[in-house]
Amino acid sequence: MIGVDRGGISPVHTHDSTGVIHIESPVTRTFTLGEFFTEWDVGLSTDSIGGLQTGNGKTLRAFLNGNPVTGNPAALPINAHDEIVLIFGGAQRGESIPSHYEFASGQ
Repeated sequence: MIGVDRGGISPVHTHDSTGVIHIESPVTRTFTLGEFFTEWDVGLSTDSIGGLQTGNGKTLRAFLNGNPVTGNPAALPINAHDEIVLIFGGAQRGESIPSHYEFASGQ
């Protein structure tokens, strides 16, 4: 789980290994993908994810609900039932970008 430990729970967190991000906050506001990555202690920017840097044929691409997103992926707002995909590396032939996730009841 990301954002959950014995000391408490972050407003932006996961409950299990599915990767579904949950927002449980006493404050109503828009949270971003960058805030989630901060909880995970992994850097995210236009040209890097964690210790991986773009260049030499490697790119970082972001997709929201199957559509390409430009700009800094850390700024992506997290909205209910959005599917966010980050791909690092070179382009692959026949690449399929997921655009649908079957959320469990209550998610």
